[in-house]
Amino acid sequence: MKKILFSTLITILFVFSATFVLGFTYDMAVSPAGLDGALFFAVVATTIGTVFIVLWGVPMHLFLTYMRLRSVFWYMSIGFVPAFLINFVFNLFSNGELGASLTLMLTIGSIGSAAALVFRYFTFAKQK
Repeated sequence: MKKILFSTLITILFVFSATFVLGFTYDMAVSPAGLDGALFFAVVATTIGTVFIVLWGVPMHLFLTYMRLRSVFWYMSIGFVPAFLINFVFNLFSNGELGASLTLMLTIGSIGSAAALVFRYFTFAKQK
């Protein structure tokens, strides 16, 4: 259980780092977000990501472990699934274009898949 807790904390740190870099390099409203905008973006994304990690990622890890499915494919797939839900909720409250919606889904899915791989790596890492 300590390994799962440690892996969860490392994954949350990864999500914060990835979204901070994404927010810092992304142009919002045709101007750079700056440090404040990137920090805000990272905190909001990490809060949402933490909810999905705890309520979706950890139970799915336990399920995959029970089913003896340790493949990278399964973890990447499980990491991509929340992107569909977030995209669906986002589309309920906005009139965004299809291109922006697909870009959002692919970005969130990529970060989710990478976070799932980080979680998998630290969960199955051998103790020395």
